[in-house]
Amino acid sequence: MARQPNGASCRDALSRRFSPLWGCRSAHLPPSSLRSELATVRNPSFGDSKATSRRQRHVLLAAQHKSSSVTIRLFSAAKALMAIARKAVVGQMSRMPSSMTILIHGRWSTSNRWYRPGSSFHDYIHQHGFSDVYSGDDYFYWSGENVDRKRAAKELIQWCKDHPARKYRLMGHSQGANVANWLTQLIRPSDGIDVCTLVHLCPVAVREFLPNLSNLSSGEFFTVHPIRDLVVQRHPNADQDYQNYQALRDHETVVFCGPRGHYSSVDEDKWDEYGIGDAVTTVCRVRSSVPSMKHRSVVKRRSNVRSLAKISKRGRPQR
Repeated sequence: MARQPNGASCRDALSRRFSPLWGCRSAHLPPSSLRSELATVRNPSFGDSKATSRRQRHVLLAAQHKSSSVTIRLFSAAKALMAIARKAVVGQMSRMPSSMTILIHGRWSTSNRWYRPGSSFHDYIHQHGFSDVYSGDDYFYWSGENVDRKRAAKELIQWCKDHPARKYRLMGHSQGANVANWLTQLIRPSDGIDVCTLVHLCPVAVREFLPNLSNLSSGEFFTVHPIRDLVVQRHPNADQDYQNYQALRDHETVVFCGPRGHYSSVDEDKWDEYGIGDAVTTVCRVRSSVPSMKHRSVVKRRSNVRSLAKISKRGRPQR
């Protein structure tokens, strides 16, 4: 039997896989040698069989075959990974709640814990139009200090990312409303946070913390407060709602919750008496909620109450 040539005589072979083309033991070709060999066969005279040797054509065909095999394998792997990722996204979307209401407290929240799961107010709104209110033990909480409002908004963004939902409804009391407003100033499309609407409860409305309507998918928000809120009126340059801001006036619905009291907006008895739940669920309504017959009377009452609001705002400078 004739002895096969050794590896030195097969230095032009690409790999052991393609050695049968030459009938010899393979020897890996250095990258520089491969580039020079391919450059030789990729000359304009490749079509001329007399100018191109049989060995050079085999080198080119072997390189092309290997490149095609690698491309096919990479394409198959990418296709499989895309299928896995698609199933993961579909599974996550199916488990993701369609909506979520987040309660955001303000200052002096240690004595009045209305925002905590299990409180009377939390249980009331859960049964009256807000069945999507978050009820987990890791509910959102912040320090309540004015200097931490902007930082709390950043923390709320991260909290929403850790608790994904298709859309959010932010319900903030007092300075908690400013936390929600500042969040609308910070969020970007890449955050994946869809804020449908805001429900402000006795907010401290100041120019520094105004909502960004472009980041409210419904373009509407609600403000619940009494005719006279002494806590807000003592705050310098603060309003009880946003009717003095022309850009926000037509997008805000004001609902009154009694004559006075800073915490009247988180009193379930006031909500039941004035039908507040029906008024603030006209947009971003939870599918499982059923509107009651009080809603029509609330709309009429709201138009009458706006005149009272104008009376209470006499002497306040227009912005």
